Amino acid sequence: MPGIYGIVDLSGEHLNAQTDIGVAMKYEPWYVHDRWTDDQVLLGRVHQGILSPEKQPASNHDGTLKLVLHGYLVDLDHHISWLKRQGRFDDQQSPSSVALCLYQRLGECFVERLNGSFTIAIWDGVHHRLLLLTDRFGSRPVYYTQYRNKLLFGSEIKCLLQDKRVQRRVDPKSVASLLTFGTVIGDRTLFYDIEKVPSGSVLEFDGQSVKVQKYWDFVYYEGPAKGTIQDYADEMGRLLRQAIRRCLQTNSKVGLALSGGLDSRIVGGYLAQELGHGFHTYSFGRSRCPDLSYASQVAKALGSHHHAFITNGEYVQENAYESLLLTEGMLDLLDTQTTIVSQNAKRSDVSVFWTGFMLDLLWGGSYLSWGVFDWKARGHEFVDSLHNRIPIFMPVEVQKRLFRPDFWTQVEGSTKETVGQVLDNCEAEQDANRADYVFLRTRVQHFTMMANLILLTKKFEYQIPTIDNDLLEYSLTLPVEMRLDYRVYSKAMIEQFPSLARIPLSGTRLSLIMTQGRSQIRYVSDRINKSLRYRLKRYSRGRIVLPHRNREWHDLKLWSRTTLRSYIESILLSDRSLSTPLFRPEVLRQLVSDHMKNSANGTFWLSPLLTLELWYQAFID
Repeated sequence: MPGIYGIVDLSGEHLNAQTDIGVAMKYEPWYVHDRWTDDQVLLGRVHQGILSPEKQPASNHDGTLKLVLHGYLVDLDHHISWLKRQGRFDDQQSPSSVALCLYQRLGECFVERLNGSFTIAIWDGVHHRLLLLTDRFGSRPVYYTQYRNKLLFGSEIKCLLQDKRVQRRVDPKSVASLLTFGTVIGDRTLFYDIEKVPSGSVLEFDGQSVKVQKYWDFVYYEGPAKGTIQDYADEMGRLLRQAIRRCLQTNSKVGLALSGGLDSRIVGGYLAQELGHGFHTYSFGRSRCPDLSYASQVAKALGSHHHAFITNGEYVQENAYESLLLTEGMLDLLDTQTTIVSQNAKRSDVSVFWTGFMLDLLWGGSYLSWGVFDWKARGHEFVDSLHNRIPIFMPVEVQKRLFRPDFWTQVEGSTKETVGQVLDNCEAEQDANRADYVFLRTRVQHFTMMANLILLTKKFEYQIPTIDNDLLEYSLTLPVEMRLDYRVYSKAMIEQFPSLARIPLSGTRLSLIMTQGRSQIRYVSDRINKSLRYRLKRYSRGRIVLPHRNREWHDLKLWSRTTLRSYIESILLSDRSLSTPLFRPEVLRQLVSDHMKNSANGTFWLSPLLTLELWYQAFID
């Protein structure tokens, strides 16, 4: 993804003026490249000229402060008014110059006032230090590595690897995380010596050491409800509308990634109110899947120009290299579907994509169920339960067979340990809030963000109205009982957009507004089908199994055995893959064979293995 980069070398050696690690991010010739350097510091930005398009770095009058910003800030007028009252503003109204003026006035705590999606780098020549600052959710990753008195950073790891002295050692625990969760959770990367700046944090480098300080985290209000469900629904709707209006101040051409779920349709509803008819919406999926059908109905209700793209899984092979470049190999390749939109949407129609990112968890507690409340009563270890609640790709018992013994000893129990470390940072007391905290900091912050946002960035920018500060803070006051089963979320949708609420959801095939009779018929029908499937399987001793109807946008199991079969086998059964020091070759062969012969469903075992092998080829070999 385009972004910021830099080098700070306080070892006494002069930087080569020709050094430019940012070239690794310049995928397209039309990208804009800003760069500044002196004997000790290099700061730069590669961007698309869409959000915060001003030339950077921003600088103070005597040149002792330099700032580069990737992303966007909202509520600039509010900050400008405040700065003018302080007598510390010279009418420069670009996001980067406003941020620099706030830093001059407030110091590093200025970041607590910023609202938007951003990463910022500041070189403070007065105090001889570099600061890296991330937004509250860490929606724009920035990576760093240090050796001796030198620090390199960049929005892509490839920038850091331009320096040949940066070691390319593989992190065993990150390998286990990728295979287990389809992504690398925590602040690790697949490289042992490269880390990610945590979300809601300030990193400081003074030439000797790195210090990271959190300034914000998810802190749930756990007191009594402050109103009725109607009160919460009304306020959430007001704040989401406000967040959307704030993002629209950037005057960019907006497109909405649309699915058959709740999140994108409620954002689309408010967007249609602000823009009227005619904005663009995009969806994708296999032919005749519910996601495409319901997204089309939603688009018709919104009055948008809708674009639907059909896929049979070819996106994996066609876009594998691009996906690896953008995700640094930290996202399972079968879940890189957003590249379908990036490859097919015309950039002249839209320059910025929006999604309904994260609303289902914040408002609906999408990982919550009544079972969360009695884990302890059942004697389950809380960390174990949380670990297993996150979608698992390759089970631990499969990994134990696959890894060579010496490698297994390095990674055994590491993913559970990482989940435990995330949980240790949670201040909530209620188990349901502790669970949601872990899901936000693991699955959503890493897997979902990369799958929904990062993969768009080769050709487009993205904005995330759903991480607006005011909306985020209020969402954390929602009582658990109102999040459970989407109670307050459903109420908000029905109240604000009844026409959208009548369209079924792709996950359940049910609409939020249904007559009691229709709801009962659907319930009875589902129970009959479930009973029939169970009885046939039992009395035929497994010889007759009625398959579940696939209502997903994809059919990964089928695609991996048809469209992608030769591709997967050519990678995983190659001499390079079978000679890796990580795996037992006979087990790897067996896993591939069992899946292809339909004797086991290894779709989600093979996919992260495929990702890892291609990452090895691209970054290590």
